[in-house]
Amino acid sequence: MASGIVEPGSCGKTGGKVELSSEKLSLLKRALKEKFGEHQFTKKWSIIRQSLNQKCLDLKRKLSKQETLANEDDANDHDSSDINNSY
Repeated sequence: MASGIVEPGSCGKTGGKVELSSEKLSLLKRALKEKFGEHQFTKKWSIIRQSLNQKCLDLKRKLSKQETLANEDDANDHDSSDINNSY
């Protein structure tokens, strides 16, 4: 879900993002309807969708940052081994 969104948006901000499969989305909606009822689900779906999209974005950023840090550590390890081998 880190690289996806709940549903495609109507504005251009969601370009290039993969939406959740219809099966996953329908399971999610069904679970929310059972937990909170049809009325609350209908009333709050736009807020829920927005929150889930933000969680996906936050997770994607976190994973990207961790990957960048890991790559930097690997590069630093490689640099330090070059220095040790030169002596």
